[in-house]
Amino acid sequence: MPKLGKREIVVRNEIDYTQNLSFEVEINVSKGGEFYFTLTEEQKERLTKMGVDLSKSANRRTNKLGTFYDTSLDKLIGSFRELVADAVAADIIEDKCVIIYKISTACSYTISEGVPVPNGCYLKKEEKDKNGYCKWYSGEDDGRESFGFHIYARIYKKQVLKFRSGQEKTFYWVLKDNEEKERLGEYGKMLNSFILNAANIKDPSVNSFLRYSMNGRFVIDYNEPNAKFFYDLLISVCKLNEQIKDFVKEPEKMQALINSSNKLLT
Repeated sequence: MPKLGKREIVVRNEIDYTQNLSFEVEINVSKGGEFYFTLTEEQKERLTKMGVDLSKSANRRTNKLGTFYDTSLDKLIGSFRELVADAVAADIIEDKCVIIYKISTACSYTISEGVPVPNGCYLKKEEKDKNGYCKWYSGEDDGRESFGFHIYARIYKKQVLKFRSGQEKTFYWVLKDNEEKERLGEYGKMLNSFILNAANIKDPSVNSFLRYSMNGRFVIDYNEPNAKFFYDLLISVCKLNEQIKDFVKEPEKMQALINSSNKLLT
């Protein structure tokens, strides 16, 4: 019986490639022209523990389980992959829409009598510690270059998958157009209409497999009041831009705004 040599058969989960099984097998051809291979005892034990049914893999000579036959090499490998696929499959145990957001500020200050002040010179003696130092507060950035803030908010589909191994993983998917129409309300649709970068986030706990990092972002359930909050927040940035865009680079117009006693922020 001729041997075709060893082949590695890899079966992966379609969503998470880290969930995979790999088998090295020796491919043989019978006198009748059939292709076949036999699993080792360790490989059979591994599959049995994962719930794979080997009852239809009896060896035609020894009657022991673990031998697979087919009329072509492609069919042989393909049918084995189909049999093993369930071992790396997963059940979706949670499927809902969430808002992934990030609000970051750049600033540094101290607080005197509950009110932010520029630095410790504005604090009373009793507001400082025993060594005469004040407590500093800052945003995500200390604002040494400039003060400001950034906002990111977008609705994703969150799925929690439980694999046959018992492991659970969380995935965040960009909503497709039909999913937005079916699952989002008015404010949800408007929030996702902002031009903000979006990409699928696979498993946030395994950085090497991220297509897009959570990168300091947080998750809150999607509902219309929550979507409206973030929508209004982004609109407020647009309104601020409308107020200042025509004069930020023209000191004369800036002075006129100051003289008018109008406030940009309150």
